[in-house]
Amino acid sequence: QMSRTAMEVSTWLENHPRVEQAHYPGLESYHAHAIARQYMKLADSDENLYGYMLAIDILEKNPEENINARKFYDALDMTYRATDLGRVKTVATLNAISTHQQQGEEGRELASIKPSTCRIAVGMEDPQDIIADLEQALAAI
Repeated sequence: QMSRTAMEVSTWLENHPRVEQAHYPGLESYHAHAIARQYMKLADSDENLYGYMLAIDILEKNPEENINARKFYDALDMTYRATDLGRVKTVATLNAISTHQQQGEEGRELASIKPSTCRIAVGMEDPQDIIADLEQALAAI
């Protein structure tokens, strides 16, 4: 269920005007979608399930400041703000200031971790509840 919800949420995020880019293997725009489609299938089935982890790049007016990413992150209400990879509750992390902070700018650049990137581990909540929380946080920008 978390994979199906992540697909719905990432599709919605991909089309949001305050999201520069959505990263999820189930999206056709994802750079490795063809490989994911080939290998990420439910066991004993032809149904593709792409996992519960996605990321978004928040659209920044001034990329050096990363104000919008922080405003979005701070405005999350239902979504937990934490550094873990998720649980049954939806969790968001700004990787550049948490999990990848000690890598330094050069290390983050090598790993393609932008300061505006927010990783989201989608939980078991209703997809529309997750989307509503992300929408109100994006509206805070």
